Amino acid sequence: MTHSPNEGTEKVAAIAAQLRRPRFESVTIRRLIGWYGYKYRSMGLNRRIKRGLSEAGLYVRPDFGARVGPHNHNYRYALDHQVRLLLRRTD
Repeated sequence: MTHSPNEGTEKVAAIAAQLRRPRFESVTIRRLIGWYGYKYRSMGLNRRIKRGLSEAGLYVRPDFGARVGPHNHNYRYALDHQVRLLLRRTD
């Protein structure tokens, strides 16, 4: 299943439109990065997704790009971990 890179931006913009009410959208990290056409995370992809979310007025909790370990080589959350996409407050 391949997606175009712009599909991720379009998808998060659609979710932002749905979240104009006080709710959230749950999604796995795997699905989130898949919207951007990738199977695995990287620092560059994490930044791109966070920028796309921010531009759509969203943020994610917990931080899907959080790292742990002595040299920050491991991600804190597995690809199948659910994260919440939330609407950034504007008031």
